[in-house]
Amino acid sequence: MKKIIAALVVLAIAAPAMAAVTVSAVDEGDGVVAIHYATTGDPVRAFGLDLTLTGCGDPNFVDVNGTTNADYPIFPGSVTIDMDGNVSDYGTPIGSVDDHPDTKAGLGTDGVTIEMGSLYASGDPAPASSGILLKLDVRANGQLGIAENAARGGVVMEDGSSPALTLLGCPVVITAPCVGDVDCNKIINKQDIGALVTLLVNNASAPFWMIPSTSGAYYPEADVDGNGTINKQDIGALVTYLVNNASAPFWMVPCP
Repeated sequence: MKKIIAALVVLAIAAPAMAAVTVSAVDEGDGVVAIHYATTGDPVRAFGLDLTLTGCGDPNFVDVNGTTNADYPIFPGSVTIDMDGNVSDYGTPIGSVDDHPDTKAGLGTDGVTIEMGSLYASGDPAPASSGILLKLDVRANGQLGIAENAARGGVVMEDGSSPALTLLGCPVVITAPCVGDVDCNKIINKQDIGALVTLLVNNASAPFWMIPSTSGAYYPEADVDGNGTINKQDIGALVTYLVNNASAPFWMVPCP
């Protein structure tokens, strides 16, 4: 029995600690969201992640904010390396539906799939253990969700193992919500009345046929009277606001 216990102690001491990776989103303002990562243990070999926006109006990922960064710079798929070993084109971190069916629709929509992998020559420094994967230009007053895309490889360590993974989204607010701008087009006009009616028809529920303005749907723009709920009273409040504040030529109010 003593020998068995001793053997178990040796194995416990020799067993490496499981790597852990955290991926999170940080709103930088002006419509830019940065996707951060941090890891313990070996470097990360690859990231396969789905990012999704939810909110009012037409939330979408507009573009990648810059093509490279120093923290995790290599993207698979279209990396171009010259004869001297210099990278002349880092490609794009945005996965294409043409490459694999289990991929978000991409830029210009509310979902993108991120594919990034480490690629460095022997002797070169490995990717940093923490930093920014990439930055994205977004149009959304809402929330960003992050999920692992296992079909595109998920998150894999340099030794091929899967880490203990923590994924964190965050509220993504381009500007302070413009109350009354229900369709999120930076102006308040009669179209917002229609958008508010549609929002209530599609989302309100009993007993008061209302939506909590702090719910997961996150529609602070529609809580026109500011009482914490969205209901038919907000339609009246929006009409009153437009009557008192709108002006020609389009009988609208610009957002601040």
